[in-house]
Amino acid sequence: MAIEPHSILDQLDEHLAVIDEAGIIQYTNNTWVAFGQANGIRKDFNWIGVNYPRNCSEHHEVDGDIAQQAASGICSVIEATADQFQLNYPCHSPFEKRWFLMKVTPLNTRQNGLFLIRHINTTEQTVAQKLSQEDPLTGLYNRRYLERFLDREWRRCLRHRSNLTLIFLDLDNFKHINDHLGHSAGDRSLIRFAQLLHEYSRRPGDAAVRLGGDEFALVLADSTYAEANATADAILSTLKRMALPATDNTVVTTSIGLVNGVPGPEHEIKDWWEIADSLLYKSKSNGGNKVYGVSLTSPNSIK
Repeated sequence: MAIEPHSILDQLDEHLAVIDEAGIIQYTNNTWVAFGQANGIRKDFNWIGVNYPRNCSEHHEVDGDIAQQAASGICSVIEATADQFQLNYPCHSPFEKRWFLMKVTPLNTRQNGLFLIRHINTTEQTVAQKLSQEDPLTGLYNRRYLERFLDREWRRCLRHRSNLTLIFLDLDNFKHINDHLGHSAGDRSLIRFAQLLHEYSRRPGDAAVRLGGDEFALVLADSTYAEANATADAILSTLKRMALPATDNTVVTTSIGLVNGVPGPEHEIKDWWEIADSLLYKSKSNGGNKVYGVSLTSPNSIK
């Protein structure tokens, strides 16, 4: 009994398309077509003959940067500047959050001038990963993620002899918020503070973390001691302007301990952790709402 290959491909969960050297779609499986129709593509739309890299560039409703990355990546495989290309990207609908992995490879050999594009739904894996590394209340990274991230950044900065900053933050008198205003008010304060920290950690080498309770951390890559201190001071002043109620007569403030320097053999990550923690304790012992920091490249810089 002869089996039609297309009938097998149509049963796969992966969205498949084949393009030629000009980027023109020559084939799609039913899964590709059905997904498009379920997400606003007309039922009579014919994918065959569409220039897919151009389609990615022109239809960037999800994210313009991601769409451009996709188009450039496809072209890099067609032009043989890359053996393959893959891209993780979000593709959310009004009803659910979804993530996909796009893979682009030559089909069999480059001699036939055809290339396979696969879109693989990775939502389940992505959600599981996010749950394992994010704090459920605030959406910031958790302590487990911080340990991995800090180790990676430490090694990068050690390699390139670049600055790294570790900041510990602890909300002052947080217990009074829960006692006087209730746990819901406490949660709202934690969420607002987390949003503030997120605004100061937008670069690839930065990370905002909730360690637990009212304890937070920031990692800032490639920042001088002066720049890191300016960031910490800005967090203090912005938090004060936010005027989050702590009790009937006071607002939420934070104590901050900061360590900055170029990682080297004289210190380990745990040393930085202990230094930042001791500076945080010093801030709290002196009434809170203060930044205590040190540059390990200029030890007399303690503030």
